[in-house]
Amino acid sequence: VSGFLVICLFSAFAAFSQGRCGFDILHQKRMATDPAYKAGIDEQQEWIRNYIRDHRNEIMNMPQAALYTIPVVVHVIHTGGAVGTTYNPTDAQIQNAITYLNQVYDGSYPGTQGVGEIQINFALATRDPGCNPTTGINRVDGSVLADYTSLGVNANNTNGVNEIDVKNLTRWDPYRYYNIWIVNRIDGNDGTSGSFIGGFAYFPGAS
Repeated sequence: VSGFLVICLFSAFAAFSQGRCGFDILHQKRMATDPAYKAGIDEQQEWIRNYIRDHRNEIMNMPQAALYTIPVVVHVIHTGGAVGTTYNPTDAQIQNAITYLNQVYDGSYPGTQGVGEIQINFALATRDPGCNPTTGINRVDGSVLADYTSLGVNANNTNGVNEIDVKNLTRWDPYRYYNIWIVNRIDGNDGTSGSFIGGFAYFPGAS
């Protein structure tokens, strides 16, 4: 299971702010500089093409699959502010974001009706890696990392902290959980104005 890093997008933005996904930028960079990553992606794509070619009839006549639920842990990498402040969203805001995600996946969110139900559901984890009860929301003060408070995480430039340093603050077993890190800024922008990267993830196989 992969992970996803997203800027804190829970406040109302100015009308002129323009968020974009950082996946293409980072994926192309990794494809050009990481031979192991490229080889893994190429192998996955070839496997998918061959599977579709060899199982076309089965795929076309496949019955609807059972609902598959993915346990999620949201790591809020805040800057020391109280819960409910700009870079430390409330549990309710996070749950609303998960609800929105599920509505998009099942085609029930306004504007997505009729796109189809792919039988994938995301749910905040109810047990942590030690099998203790959890809300699935893990709050960590990221201000311990130099430049994090003022610049956040870098993606397309060198402004801020390397994403791995942020993820190394807290990570649950990626084979058992989908890790999401909420950060204050990406490339120095917090999404309140102008153009900004709203978040990014990688295909499975990234280090």
